[in-house]
Amino acid sequence: MGRLDDPCRLAALERSGLLFRPLPDRLDRLAEQAAVQLGADAGLLNVLDAESQHHLAQWPERTATVTPVEQTGCQLVITAERTVAVPDALTHPVLCRLPWVETWRGYLGAPVLYDAQVLGSLCVLSREPRAWTNYDALSLRALARLVGQALD
Repeated sequence: MGRLDDPCRLAALERSGLLFRPLPDRLDRLAEQAAVQLGADAGLLNVLDAESQHHLAQWPERTATVTPVEQTGCQLVITAERTVAVPDALTHPVLCRLPWVETWRGYLGAPVLYDAQVLGSLCVLSREPRAWTNYDALSLRALARLVGQALD
């Protein structure tokens, strides 16, 4: 059993109610702040259950979508339980096979915690390959903590 289908993680996701309640606009603003602060092309807040990724907040476009977990970058954050930086998705052994790599090359994702479980990630995407800095990772982790606080 992997982290994606861990019963404790899935129970925390259920307790959070994230998939079943209206979410505060503040989450969209945090996704926007992450992208703007890091100079990225997009910011997203995603949570993952065992089969799907649910886009809870997105910037600049807001579309509520669900994606199969196998097609996500955020699966890496869940399984690693830490911030994941990918300078170029085309050269990453997992991400290179995903349908979005022609559009989004740089990926940086930080874990979003609820009840001490990683439910998903706050991530930013870049259309071009990007060498993410330690400052980028620290900034994104700080914003991800704010997301976790907004969920409580």
